[in-house]
Amino acid sequence: MLRSRRHAAARRSLQRGKPATVAVHVGDNQLADVGGARNAGLTAVWVDRHGGDAASDPHHVVPDLRGLVPLL
Repeated sequence: MLRSRRHAAARRSLQRGKPATVAVHVGDNQLADVGGARNAGLTAVWVDRHGGDAASDPHHVVPDLRGLVPLL
């Protein structure tokens, strides 16, 4: 399931009994970050600094990291 180092925090959370849906993965790569998060059952937040199209179906899109504050 969650084998990469990128998902180490989510893995620790799951080991503590938290569901994957409470973990959030934030990244700017639609394939690796958004796709990987969704495949792992995590909430995917895409940082779209250039106003592109969200082809990967992220749960949330933010223009920069400040956009995360309202989501927390």
